[in-house]
Amino acid sequence: MRVITLPVVGPSILSGAVLAFVISLGLFGTPVLLGMAKEIYLVTTRIYLELQQFPPDAGIVAVLAIYLMVLSVAANLVQQWMLRGRSFVTVTGKGFRPRLMKLGASRHAIAAAIWCYLALTVFAPIAIIAAAAFSTYAWSGHFTWNNLRFLWTTVDVRTTFVNSLLITIIAASATTVLGVAVSWFTTRSKMRGRQWIEAIVLLPMSVPSLAFALGVFFFWVAMPKWVGVYGTVWIIIIALVGRYISYSVRAISSSLVQIHPELEESARISGYGWTRALSRITLPLIMPSVISSWVMIYSIFVSELSIVLPLYTAETRTLSILSFDTWSIGQFSQVAALSLLQLMMGVGVMAAVAVITRRRESSIV
Repeated sequence: MRVITLPVVGPSILSGAVLAFVISLGLFGTPVLLGMAKEIYLVTTRIYLELQQFPPDAGIVAVLAIYLMVLSVAANLVQQWMLRGRSFVTVTGKGFRPRLMKLGASRHAIAAAIWCYLALTVFAPIAIIAAAAFSTYAWSGHFTWNNLRFLWTTVDVRTTFVNSLLITIIAASATTVLGVAVSWFTTRSKMRGRQWIEAIVLLPMSVPSLAFALGVFFFWVAMPKWVGVYGTVWIIIIALVGRYISYSVRAISSSLVQIHPELEESARISGYGWTRALSRITLPLIMPSVISSWVMIYSIFVSELSIVLPLYTAETRTLSILSFDTWSIGQFSQVAALSLLQLMMGVGVMAAVAVITRRRESSIV
């Protein structure tokens, strides 16, 4: 694993590390909910506090955003430096068959470590949220169904649920499609300037979500009214796609560089056009990465708060905005119930994707 497997999957590991680092830099909801009560401030928290001032100081916000941009750019440069001059092609014209490795007695220790991690980071928080959702007030020990009844009896919840589902599905699908197109163009095309396209697409990765949303807001506010984007769900979708397309490009490119171009070249010699070669040869090979990219993007969009906060209106509120507003007035049990609803939105779609993927693999076999 150390000599062969880890070096081969180096692009995916580094892409995941950079994504995790940049996502952590731009987080807003978690630092605000967990840190402000104890006066633990992150840069994104400071940006939010400056925006709450009247009038907001755009200069301070810009300087704080530059701090995050510098850190993000540094992480991307480190990744490029580590991958420079190396080849990671693993799928070529020659046939191969992967072989499972038996862990032996160490499988028990590895399984224990994995289950311990899941218990502390996944199961325990979800159990706490569920307990709070069924409590009269936070974790009072008195249980009730009122908070769950609040989910299907309140018009505000139904409206924000529909908005969230519509925005996340459209934005995640558009982001993934554009991610495939950009990844293929930058790794397969010989056209001059393709590096600049990749740099431009990856640039929003270095901009914190809150600052990026403000840029989108001021841009579309200045547009003529007949454009009809500001004040609709489309401005949120455009902001989400523009901000997170780099994540999709990173995830798909790391898989695409492992597919040797000779497969497409052989298809072209056999009479396939480039679109047919892409759809019949390359796309099926990178489909697991495409699906993973869509699921990752969808999961981010379901709970996205930073992008939506400066762009929503009374008609385009999402569940994240409703949860934030509910938390602001101290209704913690209702926030927990809304969190369970968002969790079900994510788990439901992931389960559906898993079923579709399993059926596809069975039909191929």
